[in-house]
Amino acid sequence: MTLLFICDNLAACSPFYDFLRDAGFRVLDAHNTESTVLCSYIELVDGVLIYQHDVRLGSIIGCDMKPLFPGTPLVLISTGFDDGAVVGH
Repeated sequence: MTLLFICDNLAACSPFYDFLRDAGFRVLDAHNTESTVLCSYIELVDGVLIYQHDVRLGSIIGCDMKPLFPGTPLVLISTGFDDGAVVGH
């Protein structure tokens, strides 16, 4: 099974990438929009994983990527933290 892993922070994604590879997945990595679009033309993928710390931004990226991979599941992985969020009062 081939997965496309979209992440712009290699250090944060490395543990996920290593785990998926060790689990037997073929993992393609994309670090920006251009490499993601290129993969959509030259590779057949079974699933797309998007790692983004900001859920809202990750959702926007997912919506932008979905037309490139119609019929392919997209999964957003997020820490759930928003850099601009108010943590306490």
